[in-house]
Amino acid sequence: GDWSIHCKDVDDLGVDYIVPSENGGRADVHWAAFTSTTGDGLLFQYLCGDAAASLDDPRDGAAEKRPRNMQGAQVSASRLSLEELENTSHRHLLPKVNESRPIHVHLDTAHAGVGGVGEGGSKLWATATQFLINPKCGPWNFSV
Repeated sequence: GDWSIHCKDVDDLGVDYIVPSENGGRADVHWAAFTSTTGDGLLFQYLCGDAAASLDDPRDGAAEKRPRNMQGAQVSASRLSLEELENTSHRHLLPKVNESRPIHVHLDTAHAGVGGVGEGGSKLWATATQFLINPKCGPWNFSV
């Protein structure tokens, strides 16, 4: 597939939903750098040695370590913690975000979002098995 380098401020990654939730993740990420205006920062590089998942097949296939066609990681970053998002009923009740707040980074080898099944988590069973993540396929290995 095509490769691209994207540059975005952490505060522009999320979506301002009325009811706060975890969002703004990026899929198939091979590296992500978080830097200050002076250039200081931290580099996350996905170095998973797992074999790439099989190619897409329109029929059901076996669940694997990662979803098909995914070779990178799922990365999300926010100045709001998961607890703040989960415990707040409306966006106007969230704490004010500014550059002095820490950045919460989540690096996952695999991720199945609620939009992946079309009708949310209650119908996860309806997802073609080739797009499910088999938790018994571990261990997963990566370096930061």
